[in-house]
Amino acid sequence: MSLAASRLRDERPDESPDDALRVARSLFHAVAAGLLNGSTSWQAVLNHSNVADSDLLKRHAYERLLEPLLTRDEERLSEGGREAVQLWAAVTNFCEWLTRTLCAAREQGWIRYDARRESWLGAERLIAGGFERWCDFRKEGWTAPVRLHGFADVLVCEPFTGHWMYPEFAPPDTVLDAWEPAIHRELLSSTATRPEVGIIRFTPELQQYTLDSSTMEAAREKLIRAAGAMAGVALETPEQSQKYAALGDELVRAFSGMNVQVTRCGEPVIAPGFVRYELMPGEQGAAELLNAAEDLGAQIGMPAPLMTPKNGRVRVDIARVDDFEEIPFSRVTQALPPLDASSGSSLIPIGFDLRNRLRGFDLNESNLLVAGGEASERAAWLRMVAGALMLTNTPSTLRFVLIDSGRGAFTGLEASPHLLYPGSFGDCSRTFASDQLDTLIGEMESRQSQFETAGVADILTWRQRWGNRMPRIVCLIDEVSEARERRRVMNALLDLGPRARAAGIHLIVATESPDSKVLSTRVRSQFRARMCFKVATAGESRLILRRDGAERLLGQGDLLFLLDSTTWRFQAPEFSESEQAGLLAGRVRDLIHE
Repeated sequence: MSLAASRLRDERPDESPDDALRVARSLFHAVAAGLLNGSTSWQAVLNHSNVADSDLLKRHAYERLLEPLLTRDEERLSEGGREAVQLWAAVTNFCEWLTRTLCAAREQGWIRYDARRESWLGAERLIAGGFERWCDFRKEGWTAPVRLHGFADVLVCEPFTGHWMYPEFAPPDTVLDAWEPAIHRELLSSTATRPEVGIIRFTPELQQYTLDSSTMEAAREKLIRAAGAMAGVALETPEQSQKYAALGDELVRAFSGMNVQVTRCGEPVIAPGFVRYELMPGEQGAAELLNAAEDLGAQIGMPAPLMTPKNGRVRVDIARVDDFEEIPFSRVTQALPPLDASSGSSLIPIGFDLRNRLRGFDLNESNLLVAGGEASERAAWLRMVAGALMLTNTPSTLRFVLIDSGRGAFTGLEASPHLLYPGSFGDCSRTFASDQLDTLIGEMESRQSQFETAGVADILTWRQRWGNRMPRIVCLIDEVSEARERRRVMNALLDLGPRARAAGIHLIVATESPDSKVLSTRVRSQFRARMCFKVATAGESRLILRRDGAERLLGQGDLLFLLDSTTWRFQAPEFSESEQAGLLAGRVRDLIHE
C-alpha cells in the first residue's frame, strides 16, 4: 500500500485554531526551504567573503521569498498582524542562525567556496531534503506493508554535534512534539541508519534542542500506527474497536428512541478519559441534540455526556468508565523544553489533548484562574505546574510565592531554593495572603521604576539589554476564597493584573467553588486564561468559562481550558507521590530519564 506523507502531516493537530497562525507557519517553512535548497538558496547570494552577512541574507529572503508569499496570502493574513510580525522576526532569526551555521561548517571543513566555479562544494553534507523520498513500514498484524512517499522538508546538520535540525515556527505557548521531525527522519534515513534529529525552533526567538532516542522511537511508533490505520492495512484491535464502534451504534439508537435523528460521522477519537463521537443532526438541528444530554446519559447508562456544537455537527464525549487511562508525569518531563539556565521558561503544562499531546500555556500571555475539582485534584495540578517550572528554571530565573489553603497543596516546597525568600510560603487562612500580595505590588512598582530609568517597557526588553538580573516570580494561590481580609486580597489582584505580568510577576489563582461574590466581574476580567475542573452546577461553569459544560466533566483531572473565546478539553497528568518526592528531593535528572 502507498501513502502520501502529506496525509500524515495533516494528522498533526495545529497548536492553535487561528488560521493566520497556520498560514504564518506554512510561510515560514516555505521561506526556510527556499533558503536551504534550490535557485533561491543561500548559495545564490553568499560567497566566501560575505558568508557571515546575515543582513544580506535577510534582504534576499524577503525580496525573493517572503514578499511574493505575503502578496499571495494577503487576504488570509489580513487579520493576523501579530502573526505577520512574528513571522518576519522568525525569518530574520533564522537567517542569523543559518549564517552562523555556515561559518561553523566552513571552519570545520565541511563546505568550501570554489572561486573559479563561483559555487560552494560540500553543501550536501550540511543540508538534506527538499526532494521526493520514500520508506517502507511493516508491522505484525498488518495485511500489507505501507510505502510512505513524499517530499522531505529540508534539514540542516549541526556541524559540532552532527544532529540534523528541523526548523520550526511556533508561538511561545506551544509545546512541540516529535511528529513532523519523525516523518522527515524516516524519509531521509536508510534501512540501516536513522539520523539523530533535533528541532531548531523560532518563537520567533531561537530555541534549539535534540530529541532523545526514546522520544523519537515513541514518535516513530505513533507514526507507524497512524500510517497503518490511514492505509487501511491495520487490523482492528479486538476489544477497543469493537467496543467503541458498538457504543457509537448505541448512541444513534438512543437518539432515535428520543425521536432525534442523527448520523455518525467518521471514527471515534479515544482520549484518556472519554471517547468522542461526531454526529450530524437531522432536520431538528443541533439544538435538539444538545437539549437531550441528560436523557441520553440515562438511556445508555452512563454520566450525561459533554456535547459541543462544531461546524454544523455535534461532538459527543462519552466517559470511558471501565478503562480510564492515567497519564504519568514522566510524559510531561519528556515534552518540556530543556532547562535554560540563562533565561528560564514561563511555559506551564496544562494537560494532554485528544491526541495525547501535551498542551501548554505561556504565563506571559495572561494570568491564570483555576476553578472546580476536588481539593486533592486541584492541588495535584498546582504541584504539577510547580514541578514543571522547577524543571525548566533555576532559582536565578524563577521564584515562587506559594499561598496554601492549609490542605497541603505545596507540601515539600517549604524550603525550596525557588522561593522568593524563605518566608514566601504560608497559609491563606491567615493574613499571609494579603501581606504577600502587597509585597508583590511593592516589587512590581520597584521593577517598573527600574524599567523607566533604563528606558524599557517590560522584563523581556530588560533581559535583552541587561541579561538575567531579574527572575520571574510566579505566585500560586490555592483556594483564594478562604483567604482572610478577602477584600484586601481581591483589590491586590486588581492592582497586580497586566502590570505585574509586564514586570515578570505572574498569578495562578485557584478556587474550588467559584462564586460571583468572591470573584467579581472586575476580578475575573483580569484573567484571559481560565481553567475549570468539574464543578457542581452549570452556573459555576458559566461564571468561569462563559459556557455550560464543566458540570459534566468526569473528575480525575478532566478539565476545560479557556483562552479568550476558545475552549479546549484536556486531561491533567497524574503526579504520583514518588515523582513528587523525587523532584522535591532534587532528583531532577533521575526523574527526567526514568
